Amino acid sequence: MRREGSSKRDPVAIANISGFYGDRLSALSEVLSSQDDIDFITGDYLAELTMYILAKQMNRDPSKGYAASFLKQLSDSIDQIFRRGIKVVVNAGGLNPAGLAKEVEYLVRSRSLDLKVAYLEGDNVLEQLISASQRGVSIRNIDTDKEVDFLSQKPVSANAYLGAFEIAAAFELGADIVICPRVTDASLVVGPSIYYYGWEREELDKLAGAVVAGHILECGTQCTGGNYSLISELPKTSLPGFPIAKIFQDGSCEISKVSGSGGVVSIGTITEQLLYEIGSPRYINPDVVAHFDTISLTQTAKDVVRVEGAKGSEPPNTYKVALNFFGGYRNHVMFAFTGLNIVEKTEMIKNQMMDDKTVDAPDEMSFQLIGDPSSNILYQEGSTCLMRVSVKDSDRAKVGRAFSNAAVELALASYPGLYLANPPQEASEFAIYVPTLVDKSSVAVTVNLFRDNDVTSYQYQGATFKDVGVRRIQDPIQYGSSQISAEKVQTVGSCCNVFENSFENLPIGVICGARSGDKGGNANLGVWTWDDHLYRFLLGLLTEKSLVELMPELTPYHVLRYEFSNLRALNFVVVGLLGEGVSSTLRFDAQAKGLAEFFRSRSVPLPRHISERGIVKKRS
Repeated sequence: MRREGSSKRDPVAIANISGFYGDRLSALSEVLSSQDDIDFITGDYLAELTMYILAKQMNRDPSKGYAASFLKQLSDSIDQIFRRGIKVVVNAGGLNPAGLAKEVEYLVRSRSLDLKVAYLEGDNVLEQLISASQRGVSIRNIDTDKEVDFLSQKPVSANAYLGAFEIAAAFELGADIVICPRVTDASLVVGPSIYYYGWEREELDKLAGAVVAGHILECGTQCTGGNYSLISELPKTSLPGFPIAKIFQDGSCEISKVSGSGGVVSIGTITEQLLYEIGSPRYINPDVVAHFDTISLTQTAKDVVRVEGAKGSEPPNTYKVALNFFGGYRNHVMFAFTGLNIVEKTEMIKNQMMDDKTVDAPDEMSFQLIGDPSSNILYQEGSTCLMRVSVKDSDRAKVGRAFSNAAVELALASYPGLYLANPPQEASEFAIYVPTLVDKSSVAVTVNLFRDNDVTSYQYQGATFKDVGVRRIQDPIQYGSSQISAEKVQTVGSCCNVFENSFENLPIGVICGARSGDKGGNANLGVWTWDDHLYRFLLGLLTEKSLVELMPELTPYHVLRYEFSNLRALNFVVVGLLGEGVSSTLRFDAQAKGLAEFFRSRSVPLPRHISERGIVKKRS
């Protein structure tokens, strides 16, 4: 496989150069400037919101609709990629993989490089869903189980999350650079692994191990110290380096980072990334269900973590689909409040904005106070609070400059010290995100390979899954049950002296790390710790009910709890916290990025030996 002529070896080294559209542009050159032995380079550029943005872009210019930043990265580094014999796979194709692939092919030809370019198609299932809806087929939101009134709304994009065997097929056909549309993030790592080792569909544990590696790599530097909650463990300077996964033939892997780069690879950084944007321990991909509660982590060297033990079970017969509807228009203004009577001042603004007869009432209006009105900070700007007034409506006029101007017009007619923290602005479009399913048999995946001046297309039949007759891992209900068993309660009780009267109120972050994120309209909060004793304590302390008590804003929402004892972790899913998705929500923290840090700041009564154990263990 390698141009240098060496045979396939164990392990295969896969590096990541992007975790989102807008990630560090220099990442590819950083990876290639190292002396690390790398077989494949992957990059993840897509998210649900990104697909909507690309759809709007493509509507303006049909030749666009892909992540243009990848083309810039590749242009700067393609000669070195060729010399080193590295293969590349990215999902930067977005809604127009053919368009990006043509640009890459032109780049290859302009440099006279012997590199073959391929691209995948078939993820766009919008016409299939329209046809199915017209025939009366029910299209349901898999998060809420509500039927989608498909025909009365304005669908913008509908893309199935394709799998890894499609990517492996492209490499088998001779491709060096594979441009993908919407595939699952993990598939960018699983596909090269399948191709490299020749894994079959029945080798579920190996596939599951590669899915785990893919999930760790998909967010780039988030597994090498980026967004890490235990910030005191991080180097004070330098950006974290991009990750490398060495995947072994049995599906296990070692996670490290570009040599000489900043950041940290530890059990903590890997654990937090494993908990990012997940639900139950059953992590579903098109090619396998990976059971995250079977993984074990071992720190084998500085900045090297071994990940092994992943078990897999059969995949579903469906693809998940990211469906985006045009939702309408939204806008917001930010009022600033300083000094005394802040609560009274915010009530004045609420009443004045809601009672303004010069503006038609929008479909939805929210008021969010940001900051602590009781703050006694010595400096004016540090003690200033903000009120974010947000509106949504299907009519642009209701939430455009008429709304913004109404806020400005209060400048001399409202509370003392009024000023706006943002200028008046026009309304912007937003999307409604709906996750749904399509049967795999209805999705025709095509691998397209450039040959000379032509494109040869191959219909990929493997996307239709058959029953392979292998064992199931266990009853899935037993995996990650949200209930605490009586046996576990007894175990938890034995870890603390119930008569201990030496308690102190401390932030819960003293004894745990956490990471949160968005999953459609839901938010997840992963909580982990570094000690068995502390984990047993957290099992008893953190229930669905107690989490809501710690964060009362979660009261209106259904909260699910899952246990990952192998990672000393719990994962909570707050159903509906983000409404109809990142683009639509009026929450200030639209992607729930800060939810975990707010959780860690909540004060709880901790037995002294627990708090001391947390501090000592974390430092050791």
